[in-house]
Amino acid sequence: MKIVSGEIKDIFNKLIKPSGTVSPEISGITGITPEMLEGCAGINDVLGEFISFIGRETLIAHNTEFDLTFIKDKASKFLGKTVDNPSVCTLELSRALLPNLENHKLHTIASYFKVPISARHRAIGDVEATYQIWLKMVDKLKGKNIHTIDELRSFLKQHSANRTPF
Repeated sequence: MKIVSGEIKDIFNKLIKPSGTVSPEISGITGITPEMLEGCAGINDVLGEFISFIGRETLIAHNTEFDLTFIKDKASKFLGKTVDNPSVCTLELSRALLPNLENHKLHTIASYFKVPISARHRAIGDVEATYQIWLKMVDKLKGKNIHTIDELRSFLKQHSANRTPF
């Protein structure tokens, strides 16, 4: 979802036909069946469209490191492109803002903030929930007098430095 001044301006949502088969386990988690992928484009085509969609914008995602590592690897491998957008990770932010949660999985944070998740483990459902969670987190950040991306990065850096390793 592309958000400008709190308003959804555009949505990118496409299924990608994988090079292999979709296992029953993945179908069970995502609800995506092999039949749904018939006629869908492969990663090369869709990833190029996605990179154009995100441009140089700041990306907000849950478990950003996982998603961006995948996107960066595939963009380099298939398209010869570098993806180095600034990003904010709601997983990392949850650890800093909500240290007493049982865990910081998307559904746990959504439950804490009473944000419903439709189409769980599907990009659009997870993105919609992440956006609603982000809005709730922004309210909490404002309560801590954090209003800019630089202040947010400083807050996260300080929190990260104070975390004890496993």
